[in-house]
Amino acid sequence: MLKLRWGLVGAAVALDVAWWFIAIAQFLYIISGTCGEAWTGFSTKTFEKLWGFIKFSFASAVMICSEIWYITVLTLLTGNLKNAEVSVDALVRMCKYIGLDLHGWSWIPRGRKAKFSAVVAGITSLLLGFLFALILLVTTKQYPTMFSNSSEVKHLVEELTPMLGICILFTNVQYALTGVATGAGWQVPVAYINVGFYFLLGVPLGVLMAYKFKMGIKGIWYGMLIGLCLQSCLLLWMISCRKLEQRGLCRQREIKRMGRGNRC
Repeated sequence: MLKLRWGLVGAAVALDVAWWFIAIAQFLYIISGTCGEAWTGFSTKTFEKLWGFIKFSFASAVMICSEIWYITVLTLLTGNLKNAEVSVDALVRMCKYIGLDLHGWSWIPRGRKAKFSAVVAGITSLLLGFLFALILLVTTKQYPTMFSNSSEVKHLVEELTPMLGICILFTNVQYALTGVATGAGWQVPVAYINVGFYFLLGVPLGVLMAYKFKMGIKGIWYGMLIGLCLQSCLLLWMISCRKLEQRGLCRQREIKRMGRGNRC
């Protein structure tokens, strides 16, 4: 970006190279024989039930990418508002703050402790999200200066800080719930939920409030918060109504039966 003066193109190239390096390195690690029985070489069995695997992978990709696309679409919409440069600057910087929270907490629960782990992850994410939100509210006048020298951007960020705090709370909970749903193998319904609440509800509401009701970037954020809140509530309801432990318990019983058969 700096030495070769490629700018944003250089940033994109660097990111692509890093991702490709990770993918190629992981592939070489797998086929090198260090994974034991997890990799026994190429086989025609690879193509068995391939369509089911493709559907599962596509749903996982949509589930993950929809979150990135959502922020991108909101940024593009913000670019059409009055004083777009300040609005986009504030939106991008506040999205960075959201990225500082527990994005990596999308873990996979298993076995008998699945429900307990889901509860612990949800409560922990909620408490940490509340802590981050409280820190931002207390330092409303100070933290914007760390990321921008523009007085207009800092003033706008200060106005949006309460919404940022709420967004961090729901984002933390949503990541934990998505991790539970992923571990339970619900990528397909979660992909539908993400697309529905992000693009069929959140974006239209944001556009309506930003342009029709002249709320500007605040309208964009309100739409995002409503979509995120309803999505989190639906995920919570879906997880609470489904038996997370059923698959793990069945697997354990199967292993026990196999063990008895071997002893006989």
